[in-house]
Amino acid sequence: RIATLSRMLDVFFSGYMQKLIKDNYPELYTVYSGGDDLLVIGPWDSIINFADELNTKFHEFTCNNGNLTLSAGIAFVKDSYPVFRAVEMADNALKLSKDTGENEKDKKDRLTVFGHTVKWGEVSNIIEESDRLGTWLKQKDVSSGFARNLLLYSQMQKKGHLKFIPLMTYDIARNLPPLEDKNPDKLKIRQWAEDLKDLSSPKLRNLGIIANYALTANRGGKDE
Repeated sequence: RIATLSRMLDVFFSGYMQKLIKDNYPELYTVYSGGDDLLVIGPWDSIINFADELNTKFHEFTCNNGNLTLSAGIAFVKDSYPVFRAVEMADNALKLSKDTGENEKDKKDRLTVFGHTVKWGEVSNIIEESDRLGTWLKQKDVSSGFARNLLLYSQMQKKGHLKFIPLMTYDIARNLPPLEDKNPDKLKIRQWAEDLKDLSSPKLRNLGIIANYALTANRGGKDE
């Protein structure tokens, strides 16, 4: 049974995964894929989308067996950065994905990206929110300065510094359209930001990834 399981995992990572890359992500380059391990290099946004789709396909392949999960770590570097150093960074991110959790049963089954670790079930929504903010940045509906401030508020929230709430509230009121704005597109931006004031909001919890993703898409994120 163990040998059969090993062969089937190899079929997925050495066979099906390569077809997925060929069909949907031809810009990616597979450095290594075998057994239950893989290393892929490519454009930052393609890597994130690929990781999310690969996890979905893996669960389909395993008939959603909860005992079989993936952990992944993504590192962002410039094209001139040594590959072996980038691999070390990705491996450190992978370790975070494997070690994050309240107990041993809750660990693994996660993705670490932009220094933040999240459960796979949140990734699709994070990408959607990131694309939304990125579009507003591109259209100049939201300034890059405001988006960078969101990164700061995210860091403060992670450390438990609740001072970020009044700071963010002031920032939103100063830089975004008012709630009374009759333009529906501008009103959506303000309502999107208002949701960040809810301490239980998944959007607030993942704000560091969302803001970094949007800024990077507009060449204003981390210099990585």
